[in-house]
Amino acid sequence: MDLEWTLRFGQSRINLLKNIKYKQMRTIINVFGWASMGKSSSIRLLAEMLGADINGQNFDIKCTVDYKDRRIGIVSLGDPGYGQEKDIEKAIADGCEIIVCASRTKGETAHSVWGLAKQYGCNLIWTSVCWDDRQIAETNNVNNDVAAVRHSILNKVSAFDLLKLIDAIIENEQAF
Repeated sequence: MDLEWTLRFGQSRINLLKNIKYKQMRTIINVFGWASMGKSSSIRLLAEMLGADINGQNFDIKCTVDYKDRRIGIVSLGDPGYGQEKDIEKAIADGCEIIVCASRTKGETAHSVWGLAKQYGCNLIWTSVCWDDRQIAETNNVNNDVAAVRHSILNKVSAFDLLKLIDAIIENEQAF
């Protein structure tokens, strides 16, 4: 049975996971959102928290890391036209049990993540990052430095939330 649901800002991810009973299978965590919301930044911070060696990689990253006896795949590039499917398929081929990736809210990247989850029989969790009103702040003449600091803080919160979600998946394997 497929597991598809959206976790929205403000909901308790852990409480939602405790109430789910599904067979164990590979899980894709898709961080979706508009451009420049902090998806890649949050995923990059998550990779650093997991101890991934991402030195020498550009802003968008792809890597695998072992965490709590599980292999985690991380693919932060979620822009259309950049071969995201190949990176996710490589993570699947590398035996990753949990894959964290990014996509836009709709279109090519969102459809490819959904299609790969179906094709490979993966649970698919849709989540988003904490985001701020940075774009609105710029149009309302609010101090852009303050908005940038706020955005950075929220990226760290989002990375921590992703780590807690991974921990919950590992701790509640029977649900997946």
